[in-house]
Amino acid sequence: MELSKEYFEGRGVPKDERLGIAFLSMAANWNLPEAQFQMGERFDKNPNGSPDYVTAYMWYALSKRGGFKQGEEMLKILAAKMTIEQLGEAETRIDYWPEAPPK
Repeated sequence: MELSKEYFEGRGVPKDERLGIAFLSMAANWNLPEAQFQMGERFDKNPNGSPDYVTAYMWYALSKRGGFKQGEEMLKILAAKMTIEQLGEAETRIDYWPEAPPK
């Protein structure tokens, strides 16, 4: 998680969005709630294109499952923007997400 922040901000390393995303994704896949929340933010507020609400919702829900309080707040906001089909797809993805990180 810390490496992602350093690459996003260029602290001590050259600024590199691609590496920042790679390290953030790695931390999120290891079930780090803060990283999962940040992944939700990236998909919800995608500055390079349209938002991906289904993926954002999944990441916010996973961060909430890990105890990250802000995830719960964002789920309410995001759910209001989504269709029934989108919510169903997001819930399916969440159901398939492993409780423990891969070994």
